[in-house]
Amino acid sequence: MSSDWTYRGQVITEMPVGYEGFVYQITLPDGRYYIGQKKLTFKKTKTVKGKKVRQLVESDWRDYYGSSDEVKELVSKLGPDGFKREILYLCQTKGLMNYIEAALIFSTGSLLSDKFVNRWVSTRINAGTVVGKLQEHYHMPQFELIEKELKKPKKKV
Repeated sequence: MSSDWTYRGQVITEMPVGYEGFVYQITLPDGRYYIGQKKLTFKKTKTVKGKKVRQLVESDWRDYYGSSDEVKELVSKLGPDGFKREILYLCQTKGLMNYIEAALIFSTGSLLSDKFVNRWVSTRINAGTVVGKLQEHYHMPQFELIEKELKKPKKKV
């Protein structure tokens, strides 16, 4: 099993332009899963001629195996070749990335299942970054239902 990132069955060595990051799933050699997200770039500040200059720098996404200590320890112990890394969703914004990762973690029950190594989820999501954008870019049936509910007029109590 290759440890390359794949997206829709194709090996990914370069990311398409216009995406902030991705939501992924890693399959461990023992069959368990890990769901996470990874930003493609980060801002780095350096001083040039006495002035601070901010640059956008590529992240370590190519060699990334998640933030889980358990997964990192297993990769270190077993080597990367037995791990399958799949990009599930390419995301145009951090808000969508946060929402999709959390939605997958909750909808799969990964915090409660021994089939997953996810043990916590922490996120900040603004409704304005999500409403109207999920079905437009991401084809997940549960998002269609959520968006219908969000668009309904609120009942006065």
